[in-house]
Amino acid sequence: LFSQVTPGTKVNIINTPIKVSAEPNGARLVEVHQPLSEKIDDDPQLLPITLNSAMQSFKDAAQTDAEVMQHVMDVRSGMPVD
Repeated sequence: LFSQVTPGTKVNIINTPIKVSAEPNGARLVEVHQPLSEKIDDDPQLLPITLNSAMQSFKDAAQTDAEVMQHVMDVRSGMPVD
């Protein structure tokens, strides 16, 4: 994306390490990124990810595959997985 943005373009950093979606076709997508840190020495792979109530509800739902959800949260690849 960096090569597609003109220098000086205003951008917003969205510090939301986990995103979820329940699609109309029934697919449930989850995308987990390593959380941002204010300290340079922090290992982002080891930083905890806190789930808000909506994310916790998605994780706990019967339609969500608990093993897939845990794997995605452990790997933190930033790619959506269903």
